[in-house]
Amino acid sequence: MTTEEAVTNVVCSSLHYHSAARDANGGLCLRGKFHDLLYVALKVAAVWEMSDSRTVARLLKDIYRCEGSFERLILGAVAGPRVSHALCGWKSDFSDRAENLTAVEFFLRHAANQKLRFGKGRRRLADVPLRACGGLTAAALALDIARPDALAVLLKHGAVIRFPMRASGVRWTDGVSCVIDVMT
Repeated sequence: MTTEEAVTNVVCSSLHYHSAARDANGGLCLRGKFHDLLYVALKVAAVWEMSDSRTVARLLKDIYRCEGSFERLILGAVAGPRVSHALCGWKSDFSDRAENLTAVEFFLRHAANQKLRFGKGRRRLADVPLRACGGLTAAALALDIARPDALAVLLKHGAVIRFPMRASGVRWTDGVSCVIDVMT
């Protein structure tokens, strides 16, 4: 068995196990240990640079189906793993911002290859709103907190910079920027 076959087996087995657990619960993911298998598969796929875009697309679709976002993947790449933990309560699955950014670029490539779109707005992976950051896009967050490396990766994959409007007139990023300033 080749490394690629082994990686594909790990990812497919994780997808199958998660799906079976979700289906056994009436189609509702409890987002516990069974859901965490998707992130094990996510890391395995990225670290071993899995080439099967269809299987990577299935993984991304399953994550989005349960979470409605990609915060756990993207926030670590833009703001760093400590900030993603503070904002979302999830510890990043990658060791540092650089490893997160490499993984995000890997998944952006596969998502583009499969022409994936998510949500009602049919947005690309790079443009799925980050709920923990007031609904802004990852590119908007990268611009606001001055992360040119993350912004470049996102823009290279067609990201759009969107800043949601607030009725109060307060800049939407004030709270996010404060947390990031403290954490970095």
